[in-house]
Amino acid sequence: MLTKKMVIEISVMMFLAAFVFSVPSMAAEQKQVTLRLAHMYPDQNPVGLASTMFSKLVEERTGGKVKILIFSSGQLGGDVENRDALMAGTLDFSLNAVPSFSAYIPEVAMTDLPYFWKGPDHFLKFWNGPLAKDWISRYEATTKIKILATNWLMAERHIIAKKSIKTPDDLKGVKLRTSPGFQHHYDGFLAMGATPVFMSFQEVYSALQQGVVDAMENPLVEIYASKFHEVCKFVSLTGHIYNSRAVHIGKGTWEKLTFETQDIMIRAANEAGEYHMALQGLIKSKGERGPVEEVMEKMKKEGVTLVEPDKELFIRKVQQEAHPKYIAKYKDGQALYNQIQGLAK
Repeated sequence: MLTKKMVIEISVMMFLAAFVFSVPSMAAEQKQVTLRLAHMYPDQNPVGLASTMFSKLVEERTGGKVKILIFSSGQLGGDVENRDALMAGTLDFSLNAVPSFSAYIPEVAMTDLPYFWKGPDHFLKFWNGPLAKDWISRYEATTKIKILATNWLMAERHIIAKKSIKTPDDLKGVKLRTSPGFQHHYDGFLAMGATPVFMSFQEVYSALQQGVVDAMENPLVEIYASKFHEVCKFVSLTGHIYNSRAVHIGKGTWEKLTFETQDIMIRAANEAGEYHMALQGLIKSKGERGPVEEVMEKMKKEGVTLVEPDKELFIRKVQQEAHPKYIAKYKDGQALYNQIQGLAK
């Protein structure tokens, strides 16, 4: 279970990273400005709720001088489109998946394979460490995008399908939706036994209804918030991936803000990240009933069957087929793999 200390360390890391781009005068006064933030989730999804909190914190702490309008549910596109818009200067913020860094830092893909992370503590320990800081700096320098926070961690992901899935054999022939552009997810799910299908998040509900795909995967809280349990009645608790959203801001927008506003934004982004993790059930007191447990109970009442799979079979398949493939892609890939895995000890 995550501790408050770990979350605070993430915030400090991102605050120190604030100086990657040039810093405006501390004496400057912030002008009135309205900015736009885009993400692909519904408003009542944890990402949607946390982005609303971020917007409110920034507006309150700047005395109303900075307002952030939120465009949810993929109104302005998915991760790729939003990142491109930031780079072009036509969008101010986006909430992109940390694994999308792999478009510019290829090694990131290996860390987002199924069963790479041993748990949320392992994930955050790495992304609060020196190698991750270097990756973020390289990403910022290449894209001209500033990262305000990476701590919008999601709970472990599970498969929701139209049939019970307990083993890799049960996944054979199952068309499983995966995110466009994430070839490493495609390869990982292929190793797990599925037939992966690239599809935007916004298309998934209707695709499940119409039989275009048979299954999708996400954290339970996300699955329930997006109502996928209405069209699929079996959740296999595979717990195969941990990843996070990162708060992106375009360089042009960032450099127009005063030092004080930049500081406010970094702190607000990380506080909203803490809130997001709480909504995902990743921050709670010992013995406390969290959102995941509540969602599981609701799902069962609504006719969903929770399936306990043989996780070791899935882990073995992925570690034998997908992990070596990605280790071989990178110079000193085995050493990098061992270095990151060693952080779990």
